[in-house]
Amino acid sequence: MSIPRRRRVLTALALTGALTAAAVPAFADKGAGDPGSDKSDMERAERVAAVATLERAEALLDGTSSEDPRGATMALRDVRMLRDSLPADLAARADEVLLRPPDEGGTWVKTCNTEVCVHHLQGADIGSGEYDVNDVLATVQDIRDKYVAAGYREPLPDGTTGGDAKFDVYLEDLGDQNLYGYCTSDDPKQASPETGWDLWAYCAFDDDFSAAQFPSNTPLENMQVTAAHEYFHATQYAYDAFEDSWILEATATWAEDELYDDVNDNYNYNGSGPIAHPTTPLDSDQNGSLFKYGAWTFFRYLTERFPAAQGGIPTLVRELLESMDGSVGGPDRFSLQAVQEVLGDHGTSLSAAFAGYSLANRAPEAIYEEGADYPTAPAKSVTVSSKSKNPGAYTKTLDHLTSSTVRYRPSNLSASNWKLRLKLDLAPKAKGSAAAVTVVKKNGTRTLLGYAKLNAQGDATVAAPFSSSSVAAVEVTLLNLSGRLNDCWDGDTPYSCYGGNPLDDNLRQSVDPVAYRP
Repeated sequence: MSIPRRRRVLTALALTGALTAAAVPAFADKGAGDPGSDKSDMERAERVAAVATLERAEALLDGTSSEDPRGATMALRDVRMLRDSLPADLAARADEVLLRPPDEGGTWVKTCNTEVCVHHLQGADIGSGEYDVNDVLATVQDIRDKYVAAGYREPLPDGTTGGDAKFDVYLEDLGDQNLYGYCTSDDPKQASPETGWDLWAYCAFDDDFSAAQFPSNTPLENMQVTAAHEYFHATQYAYDAFEDSWILEATATWAEDELYDDVNDNYNYNGSGPIAHPTTPLDSDQNGSLFKYGAWTFFRYLTERFPAAQGGIPTLVRELLESMDGSVGGPDRFSLQAVQEVLGDHGTSLSAAFAGYSLANRAPEAIYEEGADYPTAPAKSVTVSSKSKNPGAYTKTLDHLTSSTVRYRPSNLSASNWKLRLKLDLAPKAKGSAAAVTVVKKNGTRTLLGYAKLNAQGDATVAAPFSSSSVAAVEVTLLNLSGRLNDCWDGDTPYSCYGGNPLDDNLRQSVDPVAYRP
């Protein structure tokens, strides 16, 4: 992230969900003649935002939140992000939230090797009989070694916090709060452009992953993917702990699949992510939504397309962290900037990659290595028949980095020379409008006819073969490929650069089909 974020973070948190809509007008209209009203109203708004952010994290940790508990890591990150700007009473409350797990009347036992320490309460049932504390230590060490071999930074040392500078993992009963685990930071550093946005971190995992609390997968498998995911957050924090959370969660979910490819716990997010919800912007980050976890498939798509690897792990995601690096001297790109930069280094662009991703999601079994187990992106099905009038235009309003597909099926059009004329009326091309036409044959083969050659106004006409004797469908995928934002760090939206304002949302895209014989 860039320089303005520290002074704006409280306002950003307020406007991206910490405040209700009803609360905002309380400081929107200032009284004339009161020179202190702007400052006092903003201070009140920031306090409301801070309290709401603290309460969100507290509720997730004690199991009383209606939000999905997997949001705990980012909720704690948000607390850490605002902590340095808080008044004394709220700073103390934030410190309580960020404290390492309490002893709860027991005694912590520490098991260490040269780089990692695992802490657990004496007498705790570790691993439900499937593994023990030494297995946790070995797992975290193996994860650490694989990430280092792949060229990633190690998590930053934490001095004597936790007893020494080794990386700390705490095992506690988190299942009662429906938590698999979390990672956070109690680093006292005053993060700033001068000191850097990188922080040390520690992690906590459930101590046994009992089947009663976590019925999917085995206790060992759940421990493994949780460790891979959460330790990757600690790795991310060594670059920039304050980066956009959508990309932090999406890439951590991607990482767990790289290390434990056969567990496939991340498949559980696919029904909540961009494949199943293509009209939601790729970088959407609504509190409580699992969408950002489901966005892991975007990075899976990219790393299957650009598979160059180090240490057995594709390098592209590491390159993203290096581009987002907010430590002193780092380039400090925000999420979408980094994606654009890294893809440019690979000879493509965010727009081109997102278009390819959107089309891949219409036939994941043919594109992804494990796509047979992925859902298929939805499409509106429309029948075009010689026995009825041509259907009306299909119209969709698309926000940035979204798509929508309409599938035209021929009926009673058996002559070989039937065609489908598609009149496209999209938003201006400069705003990111695009459309792809795919012909699906009856034998199941899919052929990309191409991207429509739009004029500057976003108009084009495309003809496709449409005989029902050989064609099962013609699909038109409407696209908004824009990644342009301004007003970064204002917090007005749930999108990249802490609530940046997308410049090309609400684009009206329309396609009008006509079946004809030349």
